[in-house]
Amino acid sequence: MTAPSSIVAALARMLDLLQDDPNDRDQLKAGFRDLYAVLEPDGAAVSTDVKGLIVGGTALPHGLPGGDEVRIRFHTHGIGSIRVPAGVRPADLLAVVRLLASEPVGEATVESFVQRLPVEAALAIQIDGPRQLPKSSDTRTLDNLSAPIGGTSAAPPPPPSADLLASSGDPGVRARRDQPGYDPLRDLEFKADLAYRREEWDELLGHATELLRLEAEEGDENRRRRYTVTLRRVLPKSALQHIARAALSEGRRVEATAILKRMDADAVEALLELLTAAPTLSERRGYFSVLTKMETGTDRIVHRLHHPDWFVVRNVAELCGELKLVSAARPLAEQARHRDERVRRAVAGALGKIRSTEALEALRQLLNDVEPMVRLQVAQGIDGAWGRGLVMSIAVRLPEEGHADVLREMHLALGRVGTADAVKVLQSAAAPAKGLLARKSAAVRLAAVEGLALAGGAAAAGTLQDLLSDADEAVRHAAQRGLSGG
Repeated sequence: MTAPSSIVAALARMLDLLQDDPNDRDQLKAGFRDLYAVLEPDGAAVSTDVKGLIVGGTALPHGLPGGDEVRIRFHTHGIGSIRVPAGVRPADLLAVVRLLASEPVGEATVESFVQRLPVEAALAIQIDGPRQLPKSSDTRTLDNLSAPIGGTSAAPPPPPSADLLASSGDPGVRARRDQPGYDPLRDLEFKADLAYRREEWDELLGHATELLRLEAEEGDENRRRRYTVTLRRVLPKSALQHIARAALSEGRRVEATAILKRMDADAVEALLELLTAAPTLSERRGYFSVLTKMETGTDRIVHRLHHPDWFVVRNVAELCGELKLVSAARPLAEQARHRDERVRRAVAGALGKIRSTEALEALRQLLNDVEPMVRLQVAQGIDGAWGRGLVMSIAVRLPEEGHADVLREMHLALGRVGTADAVKVLQSAAAPAKGLLARKSAAVRLAAVEGLALAGGAAAAGTLQDLLSDADEAVRHAAQRGLSGG
């Protein structure tokens, strides 16, 4: 059975989202998933009176996270109790919660509230007004409030022992660890809630780490589901951002990274926001490093390639390349015409690492970019069988290339590809000029010799052998180094 405190906290969070941020669809969906997960399996009856909230027959103490918010909404609409059946339809539950988060129309009575509900929801979920308070002569404890007024009441439970009070920060909610009723998940959930409310982020990290440990040891699938719901509830995006900051410190890096990986897409979103706003290069590298370790939720990364700020697109493009996200190839290709050279350079580097056939056309375009650093980045990423589709594009570009570093890197790229067509281009570039007045750049010939050495194979080795007798001493030495593997 779900802990009553989990139900109250999930309901309070959903009410808060509906009131304060009703347009944030992602947050609303996540909040409702959490609420539905704790209510759908067994259902629950939530009621309120002068002493506090009662969930499933369990009286909850004042000060419980979310308790005051729920009581206020119940009082605002004149509601005493809401009984949600097991297997409730999502649409019915959502209708009740949405109305609960709104303001009453006319008189705040339970009848008015029910009339505003869709018929299906009003029939599925039982909603009653406040229960009559007992007379002063009929005082009873909260635990037996459901007994008939004036009837025989059970003896009140004995007060908790001194040991129990010492071991529990809030008696009545948590039992001693050595008692049969102790629930470690409920205990940790309570502590994590408290740490979050107090903004004790290091403490919250410790509780979340303990939750992961207990989850790993749990063999029951239903209980594992409870851990998932609890983690999502106690670690909203704001908490995950603080945990992400802890991942940058040496002392808590391992624990924080493990939690972020467990929280998948939500953690990726939090990390991306921190990466976007990072004020220093070291912080940006730190968040970048953590993101490269994420195993799921990477679809959130690709969506940010269309961000209006150039530096965000650049950071995300670099991240897509490090993660080799094939799904990012097409969105990256769309940024090949970005107005900022730094973005285009990042796109070129990312496409070279992803090595998807969808990247080839964009790379052909970037090979002719007006900025030499973009062209250099493209050439540096070309190698192997994947790059054979760019050989002819390089061959066409070579006569027009005027930047020495780019020119050399293009010849090296042809060598890394090493196909017959690439070797032919290199052989032509390495050959001496023919004709009395013909001139050929020594730098081009030396770069072509380096490319032939990288290409290997009989054809390339034969050309290098011929160049051992070249008239240019530098070319002879380069050919010798290529043949000797130096």
